[in-house]
Amino acid sequence: MAQDTEATKDSDLKQISSEEIGKNCYALMIEGGPTSGFIVGEDSILMIDAAATTALVGHVLDHIRTISDKPIKHMAFTSYRACRTLGARGFEAGDVISSDLTSQMLDDRGEQNRAAERHRMPDLFEGAGSRADIARPTLTFSAFMSIYLGKRQVRLMNLGRGQTTGDTVIWLPDEAILFSGDLVPNKSVPFCDDANFRDWPSTLDRLRTLRPEVLIPGSGGPLTDADAIDDILSSARDFAFTLYWSVSESVSRHRSLKEAYEACREAMDDKFSSFSHYDERLPFCVARAFDEATGQEHPRQWSEKRDREILDDLLQQSE
Repeated sequence: MAQDTEATKDSDLKQISSEEIGKNCYALMIEGGPTSGFIVGEDSILMIDAAATTALVGHVLDHIRTISDKPIKHMAFTSYRACRTLGARGFEAGDVISSDLTSQMLDDRGEQNRAAERHRMPDLFEGAGSRADIARPTLTFSAFMSIYLGKRQVRLMNLGRGQTTGDTVIWLPDEAILFSGDLVPNKSVPFCDDANFRDWPSTLDRLRTLRPEVLIPGSGGPLTDADAIDDILSSARDFAFTLYWSVSESVSRHRSLKEAYEACREAMDDKFSSFSHYDERLPFCVARAFDEATGQEHPRQWSEKRDREILDDLLQQSE
């Protein structure tokens, strides 16, 4: 497979690079941010996820224009998270597409998530614009839909709940290429405040049945080796399963949230402490899993205030 090694550098922005993973199909990496992608069709481009800010969108577009000058007709969201949706208007796509559950989450908590993520990742969100930056989907689907770029089929699927309720994967069946979004973290801990830990492992099991030959995970570069793909899928499943099993066991023993966090660290540190963002994000994962195990099916709204409360409560306990 050909690779595009050219990268764009700006003194105020992260490095942007892309890698061609199939004919006219690219993984797009932004240093410090999530991995997305784009597919160049016969007449237009399908963009997979937006950038976090309108300022960053301009640099992403500059990079894409070194590859193709075709119009961006479709923008597909893999989740509702601000780091994947906030700059969507800047691409001026003809259609913005998401699962119906992602669209609902954008309506219900898009503004709150933007505020929370901007606080958590200030470097990525530098120069973030106003409310108008949030683009609502113009097309939604329940379980799946297909887009054709000429003769090339691109399939959008909601395989079940995982990092969010509405996670979408982008599947190219003829080439066995899969863009997973944060449904498949790359040995990294994403923010899981909207997660459904109980369902996540079975959703990953359904994803595995696709047998992808190329996997573009939620962060980092694409994977093309079968063993590496199997390892990433197994580690993602094991992380979600072990975390929820540990926390639910604590709930059954009537432990407090602090006690559940300490027990979870004992169960997980040996296997998962090498994951990126492990220490800083695990408290949020445990807090959500604790809510889920105590019967709170619908995730709470998160805020800067709640972030501080969770970190103060749990990290003080662990010292």
